[in-house]
Amino acid sequence: CLRNEFIKNPDHAKLDVSKLEDTASDKTVRLPCAIGYVGFLRFKCNKGNWHKEGGRECEPKSCGHPGDTPNGDFHLSILNDFVFGAEVVYECRKGYQMVTRTRHRTCVEQGWDSALPICEAVKCPVIQVNDNVVIIGSSEDATYGNVIQFECQSNNMEDYNEDDILRYSCNPRYMKSQGRAPRCTKMVNRAIWSPTPECEEVKCSLSLPPTRGTSYTPAGRNLFLPDERVTVTCASGFWIFSKTSKEIVTCQEDGKWSSSTDCEPITCDDPRDPLVSSRYRWQRGQLRETHSYSCKSGFKTTNARGVATCTSDGSWTPHPLCEEITCDKPDIPNAVIEDPKTRYKYNEQLTYECKRNYELLDSTTRPAATCTTNGWTRTLGCKEIEGACINPTVENGFIVQSNERNVDPMNSKIYYSCNERFKPSTRGWWGAATCTEGKWSGISKCIDQSQCGRIPVIPNTIKVTHREVYNNQATVQIHCKDRYSSENMNIQCKNGEWQAPLPACKPQGVPCDPPPKVENAIVKIPYQNEYIEGFEVNYECRKAFEIKGLQKITCKNGTWTPSPPTCKQYCGKPEGAGKHFQIVNQGRERYENGNQIEYECLSPYKGPGGKTICKNGEWHMPVECKGKS
Repeated sequence: CLRNEFIKNPDHAKLDVSKLEDTASDKTVRLPCAIGYVGFLRFKCNKGNWHKEGGRECEPKSCGHPGDTPNGDFHLSILNDFVFGAEVVYECRKGYQMVTRTRHRTCVEQGWDSALPICEAVKCPVIQVNDNVVIIGSSEDATYGNVIQFECQSNNMEDYNEDDILRYSCNPRYMKSQGRAPRCTKMVNRAIWSPTPECEEVKCSLSLPPTRGTSYTPAGRNLFLPDERVTVTCASGFWIFSKTSKEIVTCQEDGKWSSSTDCEPITCDDPRDPLVSSRYRWQRGQLRETHSYSCKSGFKTTNARGVATCTSDGSWTPHPLCEEITCDKPDIPNAVIEDPKTRYKYNEQLTYECKRNYELLDSTTRPAATCTTNGWTRTLGCKEIEGACINPTVENGFIVQSNERNVDPMNSKIYYSCNERFKPSTRGWWGAATCTEGKWSGISKCIDQSQCGRIPVIPNTIKVTHREVYNNQATVQIHCKDRYSSENMNIQCKNGEWQAPLPACKPQGVPCDPPPKVENAIVKIPYQNEYIEGFEVNYECRKAFEIKGLQKITCKNGTWTPSPPTCKQYCGKPEGAGKHFQIVNQGRERYENGNQIEYECLSPYKGPGGKTICKNGEWHMPVECKGKS
């Protein structure tokens, strides 16, 4: 099977095919999901074509809640859930403005990108008033919702009393030298303003030398005027508040930088993974620090050592830290698994039974296996019963075993029929074979429908040796016994049938032709050309098929009556019904193809419930009701 053919299929877009190679026939490959998705799928190469064998469908990875920002709200702008590829947009509430560079957050492989947007209160501009107006309150650092009051003062007020406060403002791009308002203060025998009312040019300062892991461009300067910019660069192992290694900051008119100017060591927070059993003892970690952990029951650490490492993006690796313990369906030699599944969960058990004419390798062991952390418990399988016949392979046909119990394996019987467009060479549409001394007798070939098999048995004819298969248009001459005659002495193969009327050396009553063929069924009687009046035939369907109609028909006046039954494929009750979940308003033991059921999970198992449909004898979209984790 070719890798390029696999990649062309649009249904495979969510799979990671980086390690996929051309694959030999009958080989199975396991492919993980692409970045941003969780799950895996198995594919088998069969005669040059890829076939899906099972696994978990790829689903977008969840990022969890993106976080609320004070004084702001957000909404999803892409997708409708917090999963890989989703985008949220933040908006500040009335009276607040966004001070971060972006207001979007996107769910990526490592979680939500960028920092949480910040909404700060909108600042009002400084109010300039005449000298005869007094402002009660501060208009210099007022934000949305603040209130100031105005009072008029006498034009002849020139002196201040002790403890009076001087209110003044600075010109644009200047700021007060002191943070507190000047107060009229008595100093020995004179009055002074303390602190002295002064205005100085607005400047933003940097601490030199920079803090560890931080460098500035331009370097060597520590004072900058409004609108001037500085590039802050973080050394390896450090990042700035936006979790990036480089940030351009601007000096604002209030003398403050637009964002932080110091780099901090990269740290990883508690992952808060609900599958980690020791998560509440998890401490903040520095870059490249490690942390040992274990997972809850039913899950295992993603790496064998159970050690997580803090990485440069502030997250712990491996990711995810824990994965569910599962076991693929095992291949047990010469055995059949009861109610098989493609994947089993931790501590889930399966049972199996030996194929017909096989027995357990060790009769003291139970035919069962349990899914554990290290895979399946030991299964020995089955061995051939000495002297028994192994089920043969019927080319272009199939076998239906007898359901009889306690049958001697060295004297057993099987029934077989042919696939569509083929038929047994023995005439009729089924056959029987008997085991004798370790070998099967009575198995005929399945030939093309245009060919004819053995010449039908014609009563009172002289037996001669004939071939097993005759091609279309072939003609054969027969000879009646003494004192018997027939008007027609030749039979011809035409389009897979010996042409009627057949020679009749001794006409008798009104017999019946062989019973009508029923797809996916057999009758347990030897094949004959004719069946006498009153002869009864019972039909039996193959495994996973259910008989519809009357099982028995009878030969009456040359006709089989009543009409033969049909074999319909069915599904049994889904595994776990009545234990993990209940079926809504239904309680049947069998369901026909196309039947749909609704189910609800039973406590303590959890799940959303849903619907599943019977398709080709199997339930499509398996039921999922999970136990408490």
